[in-house]
Amino acid sequence: MFHELHAVLATAVVIFALIGFGLRWMSPLGGAILLGGMLAICLGLWLWLGRGPVGWDNVGHAFLLYYVLLPGLGGAVLGVALAWWRARG
Repeated sequence: MFHELHAVLATAVVIFALIGFGLRWMSPLGGAILLGGMLAICLGLWLWLGRGPVGWDNVGHAFLLYYVLLPGLGGAVLGVALAWWRARG
């Protein structure tokens, strides 16, 4: 069953894939900077979640991490890899 959250997830993947492809296409370091920054944000948010007095007290941050940033990170990896492959040959 297709849910609204799946639409958010798919949109995040497509948007970040296009951004990753464009940045890598423009500059060899553009994709690396995007991936490094997104990885740092995801790791920091994952480590921060659940540290409050009631555990998972901020549902908005959990949604941002699990339905936007992590799928977006996967999409960015895909976009950078596609641009790298295309530039190679």
